[in-house]
Amino acid sequence: TIIVAPDDLVEKFTTSVDNYPIVYVHDAEDVIIDGFVVDGAGKGNANYRFIGVGYRNAGGIVYDVDIINIQDTPFSGAQNGVGMYLYNDDSTARDFQLWNCALTGFQKNAVALNASATTPLTVHVQGNEITGAGATTVTAQNGIQVFGDMITGVIAENTINGIAYDNTSATTKWVATSILNYYANVEITSNTITGAHLGVYHYFGHGPVLDNDMTIEKIGVFAYGVITAD
Repeated sequence: TIIVAPDDLVEKFTTSVDNYPIVYVHDAEDVIIDGFVVDGAGKGNANYRFIGVGYRNAGGIVYDVDIINIQDTPFSGAQNGVGMYLYNDDSTARDFQLWNCALTGFQKNAVALNASATTPLTVHVQGNEITGAGATTVTAQNGIQVFGDMITGVIAENTINGIAYDNTSATTKWVATSILNYYANVEITSNTITGAHLGVYHYFGHGPVLDNDMTIEKIGVFAYGVITAD
């Protein structure tokens, strides 16, 4: 079954701004989405903060789902267009799993899993295939991002390709990151990362980085395998 975005999405949820998901799960536990294609059809221009699958104060499993074309037409530097987005902030502990999914044609992030400082979240992101835009001069994409000091879990056995930003002419030399960990405590293991500007970035992050295979390219000014910073 293919779920294609309409021209204008009506259903939304608000974080700091309004977010517009094609498939939306909220205030629910253990919701399983299995076996769909979610196609944004490049309709991000009319739907700022465009999202393929969105979980808001919810948990569950997204399994064997293709999430495609979550972007503007043409592809732009607008800081939105996320394939899989989760944001929990109601202080309820939950589990979320993303397995065996393929994410292509996203604009900013393939995966962004976020939780507030009072909301425990366990994540398991495994066996997914993520394909970025390659060495674009338009925006600094991210592959898998987790954000929150109450997040624990595993990011394992994912294949991530083409997360790269040619920042040569940019005033601020941002980098595109294949796996980005803000504050969380996650194990990053056995991932295959190719065509990368930056492989793994721990920013106030915790957890081991084990047995990953990373091919890093100097795209633009910088190239990094692993950064840990505080």
